[in-house]
Amino acid sequence: MVTRLSVLRGDDEPGRRDAIDDLEHDSISRICLALDNIIHTSFADVIPAVQERLYELLSHNHPSVRRRALYAVRSLSKHESGLLEHVHTKVLRRINDSDTTVAGAASRVAETIFSTIPKSSAAIQDAVNDAFESRVHIYSPTERGLMVTSLEALRGIGLRTLSLPAAFSLLTACSSSHDAVITIGLYRVLKAFDHADLRAVEEQTKVTLIGAVRDYLRSRNPNDTYLFLSCLESIDPGLWAGTSEAIPAVLEAWEVELIMQLLDSNDDLIRKKTLHLLNLVDEDILNAYYSRAVSVTTSIALPLKDLNMRVKRLLEILDVTVGVDGELYAGQIKNLLGQIEPHATGNGILDSAIEGILLHVRSADSSFQVACAATMLAILCDQDAQIGPTMTVILAALATEYSRLVSFPPVELLSGICHWLTRNPPIVQEPCLLAMLRIAADCEEVPKEVMQNVSEAGQNASRHIRRRCDQFTTLSGQKEVLLGIITNSRSLTLPDFLAALEIHSRNISHGAQNGPEANFPQISPASSKVTSPGGSTSKLRYEAYATPQAIPSLRTNRLSDSQRSHPGSSSQQGPSNARSLTSDSLSHTPASLGLAHATLLGEMSAHTTEEANPKQRKKLDVEDLSSRVDLIAFDSPFVVDADRTGTESSGNNINQGELDFESIWNSDQSLQYNARGWCDAAMDDVIRRLQGMSGHRLQVGPVDVSPFIGDLKITIISKNVNGYEGIGLLRLKDSDEDTSLWRLRCTTVELRDEVQQLLGNQ
Repeated sequence: MVTRLSVLRGDDEPGRRDAIDDLEHDSISRICLALDNIIHTSFADVIPAVQERLYELLSHNHPSVRRRALYAVRSLSKHESGLLEHVHTKVLRRINDSDTTVAGAASRVAETIFSTIPKSSAAIQDAVNDAFESRVHIYSPTERGLMVTSLEALRGIGLRTLSLPAAFSLLTACSSSHDAVITIGLYRVLKAFDHADLRAVEEQTKVTLIGAVRDYLRSRNPNDTYLFLSCLESIDPGLWAGTSEAIPAVLEAWEVELIMQLLDSNDDLIRKKTLHLLNLVDEDILNAYYSRAVSVTTSIALPLKDLNMRVKRLLEILDVTVGVDGELYAGQIKNLLGQIEPHATGNGILDSAIEGILLHVRSADSSFQVACAATMLAILCDQDAQIGPTMTVILAALATEYSRLVSFPPVELLSGICHWLTRNPPIVQEPCLLAMLRIAADCEEVPKEVMQNVSEAGQNASRHIRRRCDQFTTLSGQKEVLLGIITNSRSLTLPDFLAALEIHSRNISHGAQNGPEANFPQISPASSKVTSPGGSTSKLRYEAYATPQAIPSLRTNRLSDSQRSHPGSSSQQGPSNARSLTSDSLSHTPASLGLAHATLLGEMSAHTTEEANPKQRKKLDVEDLSSRVDLIAFDSPFVVDADRTGTESSGNNINQGELDFESIWNSDQSLQYNARGWCDAAMDDVIRRLQGMSGHRLQVGPVDVSPFIGDLKITIISKNVNGYEGIGLLRLKDSDEDTSLWRLRCTTVELRDEVQQLLGNQ
């Protein structure tokens, strides 16, 4: 195959001769192979050698050769459009080929000729339309492949007005057989006609476009509902909505009511499709609906979760009504958040607004982005403006991404964000500091007032914000380092800048460490003292978990089979064996990590606990659970009761040894129930709540050990009298604001609901 690819590039003259020989060979398989090579790897320099043979192969006896020859011509025409003019006549004949695959290929090539050679467009349009009309009479829902191809070609070539009666005849046939594919294909072809032409054919054929799809509106199947909306969206509203005086409304009042109810559908696609449809009918409908929805939302007290949902739907309306005007969109966003944010409980963050607005701006064209960003960032420079925490986060993200595209001086943007730094809670201060750090790279000099404000903000802040303030103070004066971080960022977005910044911080931190042992708790055989692990990696606390990805494991050794089958055997070996464990033997497997925690905390077994000196048992610090998971109090829910587990049967469905958190988390086969959210309690309180669960066994993975570095990894094993029922995997992120971000995957809905209730999310 490599030789033949080089042949088609013209690199090998003898090889090119071999390729031509394949095209001229009697073997069907060799001809097809040569044609496939041309289709997938076309080059201009092969055209002179093969064009005459391709012309002959268009009339070959075998349909596989004819079909491939058509596609080969289309592929080579990218380099020389004159090929299409040369084969124009044969393509017209192949449109009515006896083999449906060849006829379909000819229709696609005809569409290319129509758009490439204007003087052939009339003949091509007539041929494709004639073929379509003939196929309508032999249409069958079970053999519709050629009809689908014809409709695709007609979308590019255009249906003749004379062929409209045939299209309506096909519509009657496919609607009676509920052929959704042909139905939507037909409506997309009819989209090119105005309502006057379609109305005339309706009267002529006694077939209405709305009547053909009316049954889909009554269906409870969301696919049918979406099909109905798509069909209506494809034709002029004047034909059915009563917007034209000459044509009355076709839909009944109850049908209009059903369509309006779809605005509250739980299906995002159906909601958005309904919005687009109503906007086509009359923009005032959506404007009135939007005003009423904002009024209702601000008139009642709503939980933050419900408020987020309503804001998401309000933004969907703005996405449709605003269109491509970035400045208008920014003004609407400012007004909306100005009305909604005061109603957020406890100055909560509306994450749906952050996600929806930033994604909409990012998906728009460059002119929309610049206009929207410039209008929004002007708010930063207005110190008299009233903005909430959600708007502040949005402005920080926009400043990070678009500061180089707007006309505001970087120093002005930097001072503007700094003005709002101390006026917001810590969860908002972090994105502000990150945006300031990004903008500082473009400043000739950071103003002293900014440095002073950041320094003052860090004095009374939590540990995490102090770290960000120190980071800004250090790096803001190192312009080359900042520019290097920006260059290494995957994009200009705030999350990607944060990721590049954290990589830079880790590289510096790792360079200062003496060895890899610094990342693991060390155990002294003499005193069993604990050495705390290194600092944990921080992430934006308002950002949700990303899709789980496999991370290279740090494990190099596994427990022996005997250790796996007898997890409680350590307690039976006595305290001397437990104290003889070294950090090297404990830091490579999940099971040994669990044993290490039990040894450190004096709860390896009842025997060890009895011999421990109570005066030497200190209360361990739980201030920094996100980076010091091994420093958990003696009543830790993560410690396995060795006496209990040692007596349990090893024949249960789930192995009683330490489970492989990473492989189970990344498996989609058993963990069918998922949940995520914020818990309004600090991580130590979350631990105490989980400890109170009855009938469960728990295991822990430290935050500074793979997988999912930075997350506390908890395995919850639920069991009944007969054995284990299932497992749940919980990942916790730390927050300095006495809250925790969590994500749960489990095998049973009962376990999911129980954990959700404990974490205050039900």
